[in-house]
Amino acid sequence: MEKTIKIHMNEDKSIEIKTNDVSMVKINSSERKIDAAMIYKSLDYNSGDQYKVIKDNPSNKDPEVFESLAELYQDIIDEVNELESPKPMPES
Repeated sequence: MEKTIKIHMNEDKSIEIKTNDVSMVKINSSERKIDAAMIYKSLDYNSGDQYKVIKDNPSNKDPEVFESLAELYQDIIDEVNELESPKPMPES
């Protein structure tokens, strides 16, 4: 199943992670912490899933923080997509 991970910077500088438009994780601007459990939860992972990332920072708030988080997600998703891609059968 294809899933869309949307990383959205809110006006209050909190960051919301949505999977297929469902809010999964909110990172408060005062803490700015995310851990592996939060990332896993936000992916809503099932075997066979393929992901794409959409970045949404309309007011361009904290661009370095936002881009770092988006890059982290992209790196993770690239690896997951690679694992879940169908592999060609070896020739006999």
